[in-house]
Amino acid sequence: LAGCLRDSDVISRYGGDEFVVLLPHTYYDGAVQCAEKINKMVRDAQFTYQGVSTTLTVSLGISSFGVDQPQNSDQFLQFADQALSKIKTLGGGSHACYKDLYDGSGAKLQHNHQAQDFLGEAMGNLQATSILLKALETRDTCSKRHSVNVMRHAVDLAQQLGLTKAEIEMVKIASLVHDIGKIGISDSILLKKSTLSTQERAAIEKHPVIGSSMLRHLSELRGLQPVILHHHEWENGKGYPGGLQGSDIPFMCKIIAVADAYDAMTSQRPYRKRLSFEKMLSEFVKGSGVQFCSQVVRGLFAMLKSRAGPEKKAALRFASSLL
Repeated sequence: LAGCLRDSDVISRYGGDEFVVLLPHTYYDGAVQCAEKINKMVRDAQFTYQGVSTTLTVSLGISSFGVDQPQNSDQFLQFADQALSKIKTLGGGSHACYKDLYDGSGAKLQHNHQAQDFLGEAMGNLQATSILLKALETRDTCSKRHSVNVMRHAVDLAQQLGLTKAEIEMVKIASLVHDIGKIGISDSILLKKSTLSTQERAAIEKHPVIGSSMLRHLSELRGLQPVILHHHEWENGKGYPGGLQGSDIPFMCKIIAVADAYDAMTSQRPYRKRLSFEKMLSEFVKGSGVQFCSQVVRGLFAMLKSRAGPEKKAALRFASSLL
C-alpha cells in the first residue's frame, strides 16, 4: 500500500483488516486515482498460502474533508466507512465516494457506478455466463439446474429487499455462476451419491476459490470475484474460505447464501429427501444470525408469505416471530 502513496501521505492500521490513508491537499479526483492504483496493485498480486495460489481484492471508501464538510474527525471517518459499506454490499473489489451516496437534498441514492457499469455490460455478461454454465452442464446436469433455481430465488429476494435494477442484475449473474468452481472438482466427489467424507468435503470447499480464480480471466465477470469467493461465509465467521463474519461479508453473498440453502432444502437430493415446509422454516430460524443474515431471512419469509396459502402463512407468522 505504501508503494502506491506519496511521501506526504499517511497510512495507518485501523482494524484487523482495515487501513486509513490520509491524503493531504487532495480532493476526490486525486483520491479516486489513488484508489484505482491500489486496486490494480492488489488485483495483480499473487499470494500463496498452503500451496494454493490466489488473488485478493480490496474495497475502499473515500471521503473529502473539504467537499463533505464533516463536523469532526470522527464523522470524517464515518463518512468514509459509509462509502466502504456501500461498495461491500455490491461485492467489493472497487471503491465508492461518500459524495455519490446522496443527492442534493441529502436523500440517499439507490445506485452506484460499479453496479451501473455492470448493468451496461449485461449482454456480454450473459454471453460469458452462458458459456460457463454450458461447461458446468457437461460435468453435472443437476448443478446447472440448481444454479438456475438459485438465480430465480436470489433475484426474487433482491427485489423483496429493495435492491436497484443494476444490483439485481449483478445478483442474477453471480447466482448463476456461484458454483462454477465445481468444474475443478473431481467427478468421483462431484457426482458422489452418498455422504461426503471429511477429505471430500474439504475438496468441495475449494470451489469458491477455484470459481473466483476462473472469473479473474473474464473481464466481463471479474467484478463478481468477491461474491463468488465468499458466498459460503457464515454470519458468525464459521464459513469458508475466508472466515468472514457480519458486515465484512458482501451483502450479495448473503442473498445468494439464503437462496442457495433454500433451493437445497426444498429439492430432492440423491442422499436426502426434500425438507417439509415447516422443517425448512425451522432450519432458517436456527441459522439466522449464525449461518444466515437475519435481514435476508426475514426477506425470504416475507417473499414466501406473499405466495403462501392459509396454512403456510400461519407457519410463516410463527417462524417470523422467532427471529
